[in-house]
Amino acid sequence: MSGEKYLVDVIQAPEGLKASSESLQALKGVVGRKMIINMQKEAVNCPVLKQAVAFPDCMACPNFIRRVRGKVYCRGEPLGNPKRSAQCFMSFLCFLRFLDLLSPKA
Repeated sequence: MSGEKYLVDVIQAPEGLKASSESLQALKGVVGRKMIINMQKEAVNCPVLKQAVAFPDCMACPNFIRRVRGKVYCRGEPLGNPKRSAQCFMSFLCFLRFLDLLSPKA
């Protein structure tokens, strides 16, 4: 469909696995507090990094396509600069906010 290479299951996060503050801060304006708390308890076995990654960090990755019914669709491309991927995610969230402002309120 969208160039996904991997279909990864979302699992319960192992003890001690924490999301980065940048990805959590980016989610705060877009997603509710309860949803962020639930996302912090989830993880994926990243096929690119070959390790368990907190779901908010996975969502901030440029390889993230979508999450549907407990599965994450991943492009699986090698990661470049990690700061660049955080910037891409932040601009994506700003775009979502902009669209939300344009949508008519009922």
